[in-house]
Amino acid sequence: MTAIPLSLAPTSTVLLGGEVHTTMSAMETVLAALQTLYTDPKPEAKQQANEWLQNFQKEPEAWETANVILSSADAPDEPKLFAAQTFRAKIIYDLDQLPADHRIPLRDTIVAALKNASASGSKVIITQLALALADLLLQLPEWRNGLQDMIDQFGKDPQTVPALLDFLKVLPQENMSNVRVRITNPDWRTDATGTEVLNLIGMYFQAPGVTSSVRAATLKVLASWLRAGEMIPSAIQQSPFFNYIFESLASEALFDDSVDLLVDLIHETQEIADNMEPIQAIVPRLPPLRQPLAQAIEGEDSEAVRGYCRIFVEAGECYAQLMLQHPSEFMPIVEAIADCSAYSDLEVVTITLNFWWKLAVGLRKGGFVKDPACQPFLEVIARLVDTVIQHLRYPDDVDSLTGQDRDDFRDFRHDIGNTLKDCCSVLGSTACLARSFAALEAEVAKGPAGQWQIIEAALFSIRTMGAKVDLQENVVMPKLFEAIPQLPQTNAKVRYSATLVVGRYTEWLSEHAEYLPKMMEYVFSGFNVGDADVTTASASALKYLCKDCSSHLFGYLPALFDFVQQHASALHREDLIDIYSGYADIIAKMPPNDAINALQTFCAPLLGRLQELATASTTGAKGDVPAATHALEHINILLEANSHLADDLPPTCANTANEIWQILSHILHSHSEVSSLETICSTLRRGLPLFGKLALPLVPSLLDTMTSAFERTGVSGFIWITGKAADLTRLPEAQEHAESLEEHLKQAFERITKKIVELLNKSSLDDIQDCIEDYAHLIKNLADQSPSILFLSPAFPSAIQIAISSVNLLNPNVSHDALDAVRVIVGHDALNTQNTQGYGAPSHLSPRDQANMPAFAAAIKQVLSGENAGQRLVQILLTRLVTDFHEDIAPMSITIARLLTQSFPQEMAQWIPAAVQSLPAKAVKDAERDKFLAGCSKALQEGNPNAMRSAWVQLDRASRKERERKSLADARV
Repeated sequence: MTAIPLSLAPTSTVLLGGEVHTTMSAMETVLAALQTLYTDPKPEAKQQANEWLQNFQKEPEAWETANVILSSADAPDEPKLFAAQTFRAKIIYDLDQLPADHRIPLRDTIVAALKNASASGSKVIITQLALALADLLLQLPEWRNGLQDMIDQFGKDPQTVPALLDFLKVLPQENMSNVRVRITNPDWRTDATGTEVLNLIGMYFQAPGVTSSVRAATLKVLASWLRAGEMIPSAIQQSPFFNYIFESLASEALFDDSVDLLVDLIHETQEIADNMEPIQAIVPRLPPLRQPLAQAIEGEDSEAVRGYCRIFVEAGECYAQLMLQHPSEFMPIVEAIADCSAYSDLEVVTITLNFWWKLAVGLRKGGFVKDPACQPFLEVIARLVDTVIQHLRYPDDVDSLTGQDRDDFRDFRHDIGNTLKDCCSVLGSTACLARSFAALEAEVAKGPAGQWQIIEAALFSIRTMGAKVDLQENVVMPKLFEAIPQLPQTNAKVRYSATLVVGRYTEWLSEHAEYLPKMMEYVFSGFNVGDADVTTASASALKYLCKDCSSHLFGYLPALFDFVQQHASALHREDLIDIYSGYADIIAKMPPNDAINALQTFCAPLLGRLQELATASTTGAKGDVPAATHALEHINILLEANSHLADDLPPTCANTANEIWQILSHILHSHSEVSSLETICSTLRRGLPLFGKLALPLVPSLLDTMTSAFERTGVSGFIWITGKAADLTRLPEAQEHAESLEEHLKQAFERITKKIVELLNKSSLDDIQDCIEDYAHLIKNLADQSPSILFLSPAFPSAIQIAISSVNLLNPNVSHDALDAVRVIVGHDALNTQNTQGYGAPSHLSPRDQANMPAFAAAIKQVLSGENAGQRLVQILLTRLVTDFHEDIAPMSITIARLLTQSFPQEMAQWIPAAVQSLPAKAVKDAERDKFLAGCSKALQEGNPNAMRSAWVQLDRASRKERERKSLADARV
């Protein structure tokens, strides 16, 4: 074997499996690491060995070590596989490590190893070596006539032909899809290469004594070249292989590969104008396949049915345009797909669904619906509606379904339900509804002998078609809503589906209000059935009735109010949420004065429950906390839907705001259940915008209570509400009390900051992520609306340190918010030279804030420059950028670097080199670090923030490439 002329350097002090090995050769260390990886029972030892192997693959000495392992006749398969994977990884990533005159010997080494592997029959090693040779050929201009060279060396010996076919299969795949390979040998094939490969594999396919495995390999090779665009369909159609593909369908050993190849061939002819000749050869060969398809259906051979289904569906989808122009020639294909759609295996049925969508779109958009020649297509689609209803049926023994079976069936119903919509778009909703209603009516007419599964399936199909039904449809829908109250009541699933039908057609009911009384009665009676699913469906239907029929239900509000008072205790939490959502929608459509009165009516008993909890606490009783929490949830729903009433509230509502706040404040001071406290925060979140200026007198008390509650409980929502209260201080009506309000806000900010510092002294950032997220929002709010409170506060240094530290959190949402808070600070208008002179300050700021812009700038610079915060920030940004920043977050970190370059150029000249020096050793290559430092230095010398951005972007890309390499190594080893 020709060896790669590289020296083998020894390694030392390598920790494997918890033991230290010294003065060990690289190969021995690799073997020991692999032994640990595959046999050591300790997970930490396996992980350590895996990391060492990944790092070793990047080293120059890995070339020679891989060579030694592969050339060792008695080496086990595991080390040889690792060596083959190492060669491939280094050819992709590290070919520049190898001097140019060593690359041909590298080729010879791998070729020899591939011959040896062919003799031993290790398929996985053969594949890795074939991939390595393919990647090398694409990057090695010196390897002239590489394809022919491989054919000459491997194509004459039956023992090595499988390795050649493996190489031929992966070569076009690597050329087309492996973006990590830098193709520097575009001349690896000529115009005649595709024909030569086609002739070669055709010869192998017909060779005397050829095995099924070799024939299967030739089919895979052809499919690979076809998918990669290295083989055109007409060349295959004009070759003997065209017949071989169809003949192979009759072979059980070749069936799957021939199906894959035929599907690929059809797919590659979808550009119809360029492929008429092969299409004209393919289409006549498809109708005869209906006979073996029918045999497979009759014999319940699901795998065979699936294969033929894929062929017919691919032809139907790719030739949809021709199908509509030549319906008689393509009708057998459509019929075959319809047969597949009617098959019992639902996975096979799913394959056909996209075809029906495509056919429906073509018929509709091309105006072919009215073409007499296309009427047979419409007849097939009409039968398809019946087929879909049949598939929607629950099995006879529904209780035998496992949890996964139920989930799969539910997903299938959703998917095939979309096919019903496609049928509606072609046949019209009335025609499709009529077929569903006919199935429903016929089964109901059987009385006790009728099957509930058919009734339920018909109802499900009707619900599914809801989006396609015209609101003025008056043929089927009136019959349906007359029939629903008369449906059998013996099966809960029928009642469940019927109730959901009512909820789906509430827009139609709004246009036909004469049916509303019966449907309201039907839905209300569902709450008495005693089935949890029916109750949930009734709550959902009631919600949509209230939403879509609200203008017809104003008169129902007293009855709706009484209903919820009587039944609330018996309903599930989620069902009550749906019901109150519906009520809120009715109130939202009422005239303002009526809506305000209705809100007071519905909120009164809810506030009463809260008052009970508040009163109980004065006697030392615990009170019904869950009931109070649910009452708060319902108040939230009512307030959120009616926030538009803010401008219509009369001054007397200030008393209401005060009464509500007194109740909530009392609960806040006396209870510590997190769920109720968070729900109170949610109520305040919605109530503050609604009451607006009427809530201004409450702001001092609100801020003090929110801060005290946070200090006592650590619940993050109180920080969020503090930020929302800050918005009220900017209302015009607040200006006469601006100083007092800002002082309360300043104290709240400083106390919250102090509490977070205390929490961090006792726990980690990970433990208080919710608080950090809301605190970041508070910082951004203050920086934008009340910068004096933020920048001139003694708490500002702690605030910015908290934000900078929080960038390290692994949760991308929280670290994003922390980064955004940092960005707002380092990019603040105060740091703009023009603004520090007192000009151009944001107009929304108060005159005092505008005058304080230079002081803001000084405070920011002092903290970043004088307290090591800037150095920490750059260190964290760089480290996270090259290790694990989410791709959506990285751009913001780069923006911060650009902003720092504008305002802190001298400091950045020191911060960046120090940060680079402490980056993880394997995160980026030394050359990339040097390139980054040079780019940053140039950007700072030129005073060019955009050049700084470019340097960070390049470092980000280089580090991501290294991480991708490690990920691939993890998958390989």
